[in-house]
Amino acid sequence: MRPIRLTDDAINAYVAALKEQLTSTRMYKKTTFSIDPAKSIKSTTRPVINFNALAYLKMLTLVDSCATECAWHGVVEANEEHTRFDIVDILVYPQTISGSTVQTDELKYTEWKNALSDDTYNSLRMQGHSHVNFGATPSGVDTTLYENMLNVMSQNSYYIFMITNKKRSFWFEIHDLANNIIYETADIDVTVSGEDLEAWYKTQKEMFKAQTISSKAGVVYGGPQYAQRNYRDNDYSCLPGFNDTPPVGKNYSLYDDDDDAFSAYEGRAAMRQAAPKENKKRGRPRKEK
Repeated sequence: MRPIRLTDDAINAYVAALKEQLTSTRMYKKTTFSIDPAKSIKSTTRPVINFNALAYLKMLTLVDSCATECAWHGVVEANEEHTRFDIVDILVYPQTISGSTVQTDELKYTEWKNALSDDTYNSLRMQGHSHVNFGATPSGVDTTLYENMLNVMSQNSYYIFMITNKKRSFWFEIHDLANNIIYETADIDVTVSGEDLEAWYKTQKEMFKAQTISSKAGVVYGGPQYAQRNYRDNDYSCLPGFNDTPPVGKNYSLYDDDDDAFSAYEGRAAMRQAAPKENKKRGRPRKEK
């Protein structure tokens, strides 16, 4: 987070720090002085942007369905402290779109806004757009648009900007003019219908186990599923190149020699590719179709 503007107290503190540095530093070499505006922020609150389910699905539908950039407004309800922002609806305004730009006809845009109810008009406090398959970070055109919008807003209001793409990357900024704070993506918790889906995923992803694939003598091996199954009678029919029928009840490995036993690859396609090479090496005839 960072301040929108430096307060008089912050400016006075920086001036005092600079004066102290200048009076205590020998001037026969260069000296530098830097400021970190973020340190002037005393807030430790993490604001929440909460989408209701329908608004969130509308936004994702726009992003997934449009092959070009597209933009929308969010209808926002915020608490008095400006710590929670509920996105209750997504509205698409008149625009001309291309692969990398969204342009608005000011006359048509004004007519569209004036046709909204007073409550909706006053609640248009979010502007979002899609970067399609590009990164979800603002361009120079985006930042200019944001500055122009903020310059005409009252000093006790707020506004949310967001960018997303088809990869589900998100960038957010909350400009809380009333409290003189800009919250950045890392400062914000985003939820859908009150649920933190990212936090939920972190608790569930331990259930996933990646399949491991290794190789031996140029042949692909894989998980233990096939090696643990008992193949009987015609179950070998899916493996061209094998003429012998496995004994009933014997665990199947791709080759019938115990010293060559290994975990066979789970996919049939890979087994089909591997088996003829091994048969040729062992002098086995290919199974006639």
